[in-house]
Amino acid sequence: MVAKVLKLLCVFFSVVTVLCCGCGRHGAKAAPVTDFTASFQGEYRGLELEGELSGSRRGLCSVTFSRPPSLCDARFSYRDSSLTFGCKGFSASADEACLPPDSLPALLRGVFRAVAAGDYRQGSGKNELLLRVGGIDCVLTCDSAGYPKTLLAPDLGCTLTFCHAAPLGE
Repeated sequence: MVAKVLKLLCVFFSVVTVLCCGCGRHGAKAAPVTDFTASFQGEYRGLELEGELSGSRRGLCSVTFSRPPSLCDARFSYRDSSLTFGCKGFSASADEACLPPDSLPALLRGVFRAVAAGDYRQGSGKNELLLRVGGIDCVLTCDSAGYPKTLLAPDLGCTLTFCHAAPLGE
């Protein structure tokens, strides 16, 4: 009788262990990645843009434009609350507050800073994050690995698509 009770308890705990541990991650959404590099293209206030973006949860963020020609090689880099702008050998530094919150570099910085801080709500779509950055409503969608896929800020006419996302440093 004792052997049957022990076997029954063993089976019971085995089933509980499999159900609780083995199936818990199946179909789970990936957490948004905060340390990454990616290419982007899209539109911002009627201007077609392309460039590179890198971000980290430690407060680093850089945006480099490759299109349109007037912004080619322009680079905005943030570190903590300091902003550095560089273009064709020229470089200047200032407090990040010198850019308005609805500028694209400030918007990108704010979005990925909010994601790193967990300051977002889950949207209705799969891997859709709803954010409010500087009074601007944004929707960030991520791919199944958690990397940014699209950013929409309708009030600014901002639609960006991210591609070639990779972990920071690769």
